[in-house]
Amino acid sequence: MAWDSDTNALFAATNCTYVDRLGYHHDYRRAKIPRGLRGDYDGEGEGDEDEETEENDDDDDWDDDTCWPKSAHHHENYFGYNFDAGEHRLYRYVFKSEPDTKIVPSYGDATLEASSYW
Repeated sequence: MAWDSDTNALFAATNCTYVDRLGYHHDYRRAKIPRGLRGDYDGEGEGDEDEETEENDDDDDWDDDTCWPKSAHHHENYFGYNFDAGEHRLYRYVFKSEPDTKIVPSYGDATLEASSYW
């Protein structure tokens, strides 16, 4: 982590232990995302719109497109917003008097299949 006082920003680097040096993801499972936390990960604006058609079907709690590390230190709903970078990243957090809370980092590209990042 590093603080830049000129721009009032905090820089944070992540280290993903679930991706190897060749870019292959490993030790992931399907994410179990609570209905209230399902969001618009791909930027297409779909989110929770089909919630009224869903019933108490446990299979609907699993998200095939979103993966979660098997040995993560916390569950998907721990922070109120589920997020896994799925790779090494550098983030810049800018502190403003009126922040736009809808701007969040994009979800990682980890998959259950052994596909290369490259």
